[in-house]
Amino acid sequence: MSLLKTAAAFALLAGSLSSQIIDTTEYVPLGVFNKWNYVQDDDPNDTTFGDIGSVDLVKGVVRYNLKSPFIDSLQTVRMQLGVESGDLLLYRMRFQSNDGDFDDVELDPIVFTPPLVVGTTTTDVDVDVFENEVDEVFEANVDIGPLDEDIDIRVTGSINVSWRSPGFYPGTPAIDPIAADVQMYNWHWDFNLLFEAVDEDFDATFIDTADTLNGQGIGIQVATDPNSNDHVLNAAILPGQTVGGEFPGPGTSLRTMEFDTPGLFHLNEASDKAAGDDVVMFSGLFLEHNMSGKAFLRGMVSAVQPEVPEEGEAPTPVEFQMKGKIKGNAKKGLAKLTLKGKIKGLLEKPLVLKSKAVLDEDSEEILIEYKSGKDVAGSFALPITPKTADTATLELNTLVDTKFKVKATRKMGAEGTLDLNGESFPVTVKETRKTKEGQADKHGYTLNQTGLTAKLVKAKSVSTESADYLLSKFTAKLFGFKLKPAEITDVEAAAVDADSD
Repeated sequence: MSLLKTAAAFALLAGSLSSQIIDTTEYVPLGVFNKWNYVQDDDPNDTTFGDIGSVDLVKGVVRYNLKSPFIDSLQTVRMQLGVESGDLLLYRMRFQSNDGDFDDVELDPIVFTPPLVVGTTTTDVDVDVFENEVDEVFEANVDIGPLDEDIDIRVTGSINVSWRSPGFYPGTPAIDPIAADVQMYNWHWDFNLLFEAVDEDFDATFIDTADTLNGQGIGIQVATDPNSNDHVLNAAILPGQTVGGEFPGPGTSLRTMEFDTPGLFHLNEASDKAAGDDVVMFSGLFLEHNMSGKAFLRGMVSAVQPEVPEEGEAPTPVEFQMKGKIKGNAKKGLAKLTLKGKIKGLLEKPLVLKSKAVLDEDSEEILIEYKSGKDVAGSFALPITPKTADTATLELNTLVDTKFKVKATRKMGAEGTLDLNGESFPVTVKETRKTKEGQADKHGYTLNQTGLTAKLVKAKSVSTESADYLLSKFTAKLFGFKLKPAEITDVEAAAVDADSD
């Protein structure tokens, strides 16, 4: 090896040794039951809270709505976050600023299209900067002089995000967070935004930074309020674990469950690139069949013009959605599908779409019919490949209390996956546990697909410990198919005596 190559190799090795590659999703843990309790570092009576307020399921991706009272100069912060293909994404954000230009302005959420990248699973600390250009229109309530109304605001500029060594955090709290022994990094935000009213005389700039200290597996551990006071983590409810607080141990926790699902099939993620005729053209078709049995066909549609205008402009596509449901009969192996939708403004009269079909596991297409007035009518076929499943396997993390104050009848929850022949779906289990001294604990469960409210599984059990855990009741309805075992013993359920994950 030449001297030059040797020097280059040592330089590369030195760089790799000093580089800090982190999975930022571990520093912004997202869970259905997440809650954080903070205290002001010099006033233990000043407490504040953050939590995951709600969860949405959008095109198969779970989005978590994080609520925080402040992040530095930002107040009433709401962020919708999720993880796709290794990227930590910000779909929407709402905040108020203590900047004087915004004293009389209340901002609605800004929806980012496409979503902003605010971290990855392979982020290089102190090196990577996630640069996001912003150009969106949203609503705001403006109360300035004679103007007091909701108006459209266009926001342009940039939101850049980076992950930095903890030494970059602008403050030094007087007290340590409850999980001070975990690795922490500075989540740093740079805002450079211009807000302009679309049809009114209003504009304002927002140029500022915001910082938090985030702990691995914990989330925000230290944040500064708009008055420059540090607030430090005192207790937290996180996926599969609690930190600080006065939580009793999880006790006997349901961990796995397996049951047969003969006759079950679903149509989730059926898609097609294009379909239509010389009047309307459909593209980007995607069918979502969720576990509650509801179905949504989404895509784009455009009115086909006989000739391309002289200006060379092609027809402008618009989004459309059909809603419906799929009701199945597991014994017969059949399912009835209904879908309908209406699109206004595309043609002279509303374009009405509908579909009805009886399907089985060998069906190859769904016929979609459309009509607009008396003169426009047609249909197209959406290719489908039903996915069958003979068994369902549930795996959960450890149950946690869902509130900081634990009552005699405990409300607990766990997250996990329901696997159907190798395809996994995120699910959430809620437990109501009744305990009485000298008697077995009584457990009541409901399970739903994470981000949706429909109850898919209902079950009950009794236990004094995992060794005598006994399932006493079980019913299920998945993808619109009712499933009930011949005997309760046909459902294999296992529990553990857990402290925490």
